[in-house]
Amino acid sequence: MTGAAPFPQQAFEQADDLYWKFLAEKGGVHGRNVEVVFRDDKYNPTSAVQACREMVEEQKVFAIIGFAGADQITACARYADSVNVPYFSGGVNEDGLAGLNRYFAISQTYDQQSSLLASLMKNRIKKTKVAIVVIETPALNATVRSITNAVLKAGGL
Repeated sequence: MTGAAPFPQQAFEQADDLYWKFLAEKGGVHGRNVEVVFRDDKYNPTSAVQACREMVEEQKVFAIIGFAGADQITACARYADSVNVPYFSGGVNEDGLAGLNRYFAISQTYDQQSSLLASLMKNRIKKTKVAIVVIETPALNATVRSITNAVLKAGGL
């Protein structure tokens, strides 16, 4: 793993398929086992598409799961959609992903979380001044607007 928050490669390699091994011992998923294929996207959209293309064309993967990086997730999800491969990730930005038939967010998107975060900061944490640090990328422009609007709607905190 390389990129914005690299962690030891061995840590991921030792645990990337633990869940699937557990399921295999129980009979698999509808009698089938899952093989995990991992590629490092180098936290770069171009590298992400290249890694996704290799997994689709060479490993013939059934689906792809992205873990981090709005730009990388968007780039790979768009590629996967173009070749009819399902792509799953935690909910990130909506720009560039909305309308893709094969993209599935497995959590709320950043935009959907905005009002919850503003409410949490105001009511539970009781903060009056807040800041958000966001990587400057067009993929997160709507997220910045969404969080700013949620904070203002909550009374400007």
